[in-house]
Amino acid sequence: MIAVGIGPQRRTSRHLDGLSFEVGEADDLAVLSFNFLPSGFKPYFTSCKAVPTHDHTAPSHPIMLTRVQFEAACKELIATERPVEALNGWSWNEHPSLPNLGFLSRRVFHFRTTQSTSIDSMPTDGVDLEETLFEEDEAASAIAPESFVSCQYVVYSATFQVPAFYFTMHDPKGAPLALANLVRTSLFHPFVFEQTEATSFGLTRPASAFPLLSQGDHPALGTPCWYLHPCETAKCVDELMSELDLAGYAEEQRFVRWLEMWFMVLGSTVNVRS
Repeated sequence: MIAVGIGPQRRTSRHLDGLSFEVGEADDLAVLSFNFLPSGFKPYFTSCKAVPTHDHTAPSHPIMLTRVQFEAACKELIATERPVEALNGWSWNEHPSLPNLGFLSRRVFHFRTTQSTSIDSMPTDGVDLEETLFEEDEAASAIAPESFVSCQYVVYSATFQVPAFYFTMHDPKGAPLALANLVRTSLFHPFVFEQTEATSFGLTRPASAFPLLSQGDHPALGTPCWYLHPCETAKCVDELMSELDLAGYAEEQRFVRWLEMWFMVLGSTVNVRS
C-alpha cells in the first residue's frame, strides 16, 4: 500500500465522499486519499513504513483484522447503502468448497489513458518509468478510448492480517493486458509511477523491500492476478483510524470503519470508483 504525502501541516477536518475524518499534524507525512487533492497539486509517494504511527497503549480501534472480523465487516459494508462510489458494486463470494475463505468482488470498466508511449518502448529492468509513461502521445489522444474489463477482489491476507487488493484486466477480446498496457489504464492515478522501475514481474521502487505491483494467484480462486502488496497496510490504516472519534461505536462498527479507511488508503494508488 502507498500513502500520499504533502509535508507538514496542521490538523484539519476532512470530508471525503461521505467519509469524515481529520488529518492530524504530521512532522513528515500527512496521509491523504481519493478526492481532496487540490487542483494542480502533484503529490509524491513514499513507502508506508515512513508513515508515523501513534503510540497506542490501549488503542480504541483495531490495528489488524482476523478473518472472521474481515468477513463480518465486508458483509456489513455491502449490506448498508453508502454514498461512497468506491464502495459500490461489491458483492460477497463464498469459497466454493472451503469455509472462511470468502472475498469481495466486482466487475468494472477502465480505459486506456492518453499519456503513454508505444508498447515497444515499455522499459525493462532498471529503467525509470517516470520519463517513459508520461510522455504525451498525441496520436492516442485523437482515438476514442478503448475500454477494458477489470475484475477486482478484496481478499484476506492471512500473512499480514489485513485485506489485499487483487485484480485482473482484459481487453474486449478477453486477452489479459500485459504490464505495458496495464499501467496505461485509468485504474491507476497518473502519479503512481513516479520513481518506479518495471521488472519482469511488476513494478518496484528502488528503496522498497516489496514491489508496488506484483503478480500472484488469487488466494481463494487460485487464478492469476495482479495485486498490491499489503505489507504496510496496517500502519497506513492505523494512522487514519487514530484520527477518528470512535466513542460510542460498537466493536462491529469499528471493524467496518477500519475497512472504510482501508479503501481510502487503496484509493491513494488506484481509481476505486465504480
